[in-house]
Amino acid sequence: MEKKPAMVHFIESFLTDAFGIPTTIEKVHFSFPFTVSLEKLKVENSLSKNCPLLFESTAIKLKNGFSPFSHGIFYDVFLMDPKTSFELNRGRHLLLPLIEEGSNGEELPSLFSGKLAASLPIRNILIRNGMIKIFSGNQTPLFILQGIEEQESLDLKKQKASCSGKAALAFVNSVPLLHDVHFNYIFFHKVFQHLDLDALLAGGKLHLSLSNITNNQDKEKKLQWKIISSGSKVEELFSLFDPHGSYSISGLLSCKADGSINKVELNAIEGNGTFQIEQGKIQNLALFQELSGLLKNTNLKTPEFEKWYGSFKIKEGKILLSDMSILSNSFSMIGNGLLRFDSSIDMDLKILLNKTFFNGKLPDALLSKLNVPSNALTAIPVKISGTLANPKAAFIQPNPLPRLSPSGSSLLSPTLIFTK
Repeated sequence: MEKKPAMVHFIESFLTDAFGIPTTIEKVHFSFPFTVSLEKLKVENSLSKNCPLLFESTAIKLKNGFSPFSHGIFYDVFLMDPKTSFELNRGRHLLLPLIEEGSNGEELPSLFSGKLAASLPIRNILIRNGMIKIFSGNQTPLFILQGIEEQESLDLKKQKASCSGKAALAFVNSVPLLHDVHFNYIFFHKVFQHLDLDALLAGGKLHLSLSNITNNQDKEKKLQWKIISSGSKVEELFSLFDPHGSYSISGLLSCKADGSINKVELNAIEGNGTFQIEQGKIQNLALFQELSGLLKNTNLKTPEFEKWYGSFKIKEGKILLSDMSILSNSFSMIGNGLLRFDSSIDMDLKILLNKTFFNGKLPDALLSKLNVPSNALTAIPVKISGTLANPKAAFIQPNPLPRLSPSGSSLLSPTLIFTK
């Protein structure tokens, strides 16, 4: 094995001391006026067996400059093909090992924790063709951001960083989810402050903002979030939860929601929002399979709908649904209820059936005589329990399905609801 020159060892030691993490480089080049190029730099992650390399880059160039009135001598850093990877540790330590000391993993990561970091005269970092990978504890890729082009302005004495950039593609659970990503963010006093992100999400548009807020009374920190999306294809989003395509909801989704989170825990998420799906179809969803059997109508197994909309509230590990409605040509559904993060459900629905719902279920001759006005709906209350994978549907009142009069010309029950 070729022995490294003394200068390479010196720079490795300097960088290891500066950032507090073992750092290796393969070659060093100097050029006038004191421009330094480092080839094949690698930063080790001794705290993670699954991600032994926290950072690597094919080339890093430090180009010096001089500003007599503000910065004095400074360096701009150019990173070529940088790659960073780390793992989430049981949902609490956000990044390893770049975490603010003493925070118990509940603060967002510190940028510069090494003892010499504040004295480094670095003003700008420019990234070309970067990549970020986040793994779970079993080395499953949870998130990948690739094709990063970024410029970051630094003030290491104040431990402040502001950045703007873009990325070509983002994967979530190995599914290509975000395209043409544009972002900017700010760190201050080692802690994340704000992020704005715009991207194409499943064929539609997405805006995400995150802000770190501290309550002045109890000093409690919260991460406020806001999401606005429009025109996204629901079937592509469902592939995150069901990669094998055994069930799906299609249609175009619009959503507005905002809220906060005060811990790196799923149950700590709070928020409110509205959603709407247009021109959709439901396929092999267990809830509608159950409703199909209850109402004895196979059309409910794969229903098409014009619009599905409602409001929701997220709190204490539950999603509370209100004013939810599904509108279609043959039936409509309104209701309220809750969906827990453990996938259990508890909902009260009212299914509104019109005359076309019974097409194919009653003889045509009888249907033609059935004296049900075209603007009338049959209301059937239904209780939903169980889980998303194994739901249970039951009638709330006895004999809820339509019953014909002895002559077969009218409905005895239930009472008809007339629409405008």
